[in-house]
Amino acid sequence: MLSHFTRHQGLFLMSVILPLLAFFMCVVAGNAEPSNIEWLDVLGEGSVSLVLLLWILALLISRPAGKLTHLLVIGLNLILFSSLLDLMDEFMDYSASSNWISMMESIPASIGMVMTTFAVWQWHKEQLALNSQWKTREGFVRNTKDLDPITQLYSGEHWMERMERAITHTSCKFKTLVLLDINDFSQFNCHYGHVEGNRYLRGLASMLSLSLPENALVCRFAGDRFAILLLQDSETATTNCISQLIISIQHYAFYPQQSNSPICLSARYASEHIGNLKQIQPLIHRLNRLLDDQHTHAA
Repeated sequence: MLSHFTRHQGLFLMSVILPLLAFFMCVVAGNAEPSNIEWLDVLGEGSVSLVLLLWILALLISRPAGKLTHLLVIGLNLILFSSLLDLMDEFMDYSASSNWISMMESIPASIGMVMTTFAVWQWHKEQLALNSQWKTREGFVRNTKDLDPITQLYSGEHWMERMERAITHTSCKFKTLVLLDINDFSQFNCHYGHVEGNRYLRGLASMLSLSLPENALVCRFAGDRFAILLLQDSETATTNCISQLIISIQHYAFYPQQSNSPICLSARYASEHIGNLKQIQPLIHRLNRLLDDQHTHAA
């Protein structure tokens, strides 16, 4: 939480000061009137204010610093400011000279809604850019609860669902399942530790996602094993894609913490053409056995 405060220090302060300013203005401009409170209005307006506050907190915790984050948080804070003034109306009685409070209830909210609308449009463009980067991970369906926390790739079960859908709707003739296993990854973990191992897998996952065709799907199958669906129009294109992928892994330079020397690992793979959806589970078991046999012979 401290790191989030440091990153958005100004926005956090604004999110505290504006609500306090709203309460202060109401106390200065009017007098408490506890005898004529509409509790149903209090419940509705209070709920709106609470939800706005939770949205602001969620944005500050989850988003990186930047212009878009500033627009969203400032816009929502202005709407919250007006909402709190509206809520305080239920508890206060204002004199004729305090009509400016009514103006303050509407103007900040209007400005905030314009800012938030513009920010949402910018968020839309940001999301389109992220979608293009995540295409090989998601298969156009997002379900973040199934994300692997280390690699940010989908788990095997969710990937299986996306793979079945991709195979059903593709026009490509060659549908190939590839399992990749990183050579000597256990020794790497023993030497550098699991934290560095996780960093390696995270970087490798990003590299795999960027190195694959847009219609491919990749997931972290288990441990240091990755599963990839390749959809190509020819066997030659499939073979070339796998070969280039293996070369990319060999040239992926990972720098451990406090080290200027890169570590490059290699990978072994097993692949087979997918005939129909009923063959997928037996095919996966067969490819797993092939990789395990390769590991045994290499040892």
